[in-house]
Amino acid sequence: MILEKNRFQELINRLELFIRKYYTDKVLKGIIYLVFSTSLLYGGFVLMEDVFYFESVYRKIILFSFLGVFVLLFCVWIVLPLIKLFKFSKRLSYDEAAVVIGEYFPDISDSLINTINLNKHIHESETSVDLLIASINQRIENIKPFDFRRVIDFRKNISYLRWAIIPLLIVIIVMLFAPEKIILPTKRIVHFKQHFEKPQPFHFKIENSSLSCLQNSDFEVICTTYGDVYPEKVYIVSEGQKMLMKQNSAGVFTYVLRSLQKDMKFNFESAELRSKEYLLEVFPVPVIIEFETELDFPAYTKKRDEILKNSGDLFVPEGTAVRWNFFTRDVKGVKFSIGTHDTSLFCNDNFNKVSYKYRAL
Repeated sequence: MILEKNRFQELINRLELFIRKYYTDKVLKGIIYLVFSTSLLYGGFVLMEDVFYFESVYRKIILFSFLGVFVLLFCVWIVLPLIKLFKFSKRLSYDEAAVVIGEYFPDISDSLINTINLNKHIHESETSVDLLIASINQRIENIKPFDFRRVIDFRKNISYLRWAIIPLLIVIIVMLFAPEKIILPTKRIVHFKQHFEKPQPFHFKIENSSLSCLQNSDFEVICTTYGDVYPEKVYIVSEGQKMLMKQNSAGVFTYVLRSLQKDMKFNFESAELRSKEYLLEVFPVPVIIEFETELDFPAYTKKRDEILKNSGDLFVPEGTAVRWNFFTRDVKGVKFSIGTHDTSLFCNDNFNKVSYKYRAL
């Protein structure tokens, strides 16, 4: 019995080594399959995003689909074999291992399976135990020359690795020579909640340093375009009206807006491309409608006070109190100069009138 146990235990040890190698091979294959699948899936999703520039909801679907598939494949191809390798879960039984080995070594398939089964029933058998032991020992001796490790050949994984490297290499090469084709689509997919503008063949730029003018005046709008191509026609659009701009040179367009009366919102348009909206502020022209001069003569002159309308030069007796009243429109302030003295007069928001007092000495 002791001899039989030692020999059978040796067979069990060989089966254990085979089972460990079997699951190690599963893990290696799983890593290769995972690299191939995720590289192919990632490259496909990035290519689709780069070409079609998906909306937020579709980028969200792409991101979570990729993550879901990756986690599922990682669990099936790597985590599950690792769990079985370290005996945390049910794994190949000795009978199942014998079947796998028998497929590789057909000559010992029946002997191996029968040896395992005979050992299970050795104590239940009504026949001579010695005969069973002898039969088991003989079968073990017949099986002994066969190396179970040959059933699992890690080198076979090299052929799978070659295929797995192809999509990975493609991603790496694109990353090296055209990184924007990988980085930008990936960024848009990861930040799926964020809105991204699709790159255009050209962009509009307004060249006017200031977008303001006075009422009733003309204003020349200057627009330039930059990018991969130059448009042939550019329109300035305001309140649904399209006005063709004059092309001065490649990518440079102008249009003169005549006799502007109020603020104007506009944008540029060419083919299907449209610029952002701009605001041209139109300020009213400040006007002094009229002015009057109130003269308060001193008593010694015995002259009556006077009010002069729009009078320029004045000759008044010494001591005369002079008050100028200016009536304005769209004026915030008036600069008044007399002699070498300058004074700034500011209009009240509710009245278009400013006044200045002076005593002639």
